[in-house]
Amino acid sequence: MFLGMSDRRNMENRTEPNFIPGYCFLTGQFLIHFERNKQKDHYKEVHINFLESTISDPRLTDFYYPNPGVILMLCYGLIVYPLEFWKKQTTINYEVLEKQIVDDAHDLDMAQVNYMSDLFENIRSDKSDIASFMRSLRNAVSHSHVELSLKQDKFILWDVDQKTGKKYFEVSISIMNLAVFLTGVGKFFINSMKSK
Repeated sequence: MFLGMSDRRNMENRTEPNFIPGYCFLTGQFLIHFERNKQKDHYKEVHINFLESTISDPRLTDFYYPNPGVILMLCYGLIVYPLEFWKKQTTINYEVLEKQIVDDAHDLDMAQVNYMSDLFENIRSDKSDIASFMRSLRNAVSHSHVELSLKQDKFILWDVDQKTGKKYFEVSISIMNLAVFLTGVGKFFINSMKSK
């Protein structure tokens, strides 16, 4: 059992449906923070206790927190769920979304990123607008059209036309660039919620 009774009561008292992307974003940020600090005394102790109490397979002792599984969970929490939720509530300002993603990339000295699409490689899409791009990413994640190439350190995502079976969208993105992209998406949704 993951949660105790008091944990569940606390969660029930604090969870707002429209803040789920915020929780996903903050969880991802915490895991990145923890990973960067896990060699420090109190973090190290928590990390070792977690591994000893959870992981019995010795191959998994090099476990790291912002791993591909976490990135994929964040894709669901920051792309699939929010797009569905906002589609029913309001219009998404895709230009502001792109600006947030580009600003975050620049904060990390990724000067070559001037558009959201600069984070991606091998883009093949029938449409070039941001809304269609985000919708195709959402479809790829929600339909499990995602492949991880550890050899290349990349995710490959694609979408298929349900009627024709034709693949009309495909991109690849490094794990690092996907983390940058998701950080921008997370900040955008948190800022959108604040302004409501």
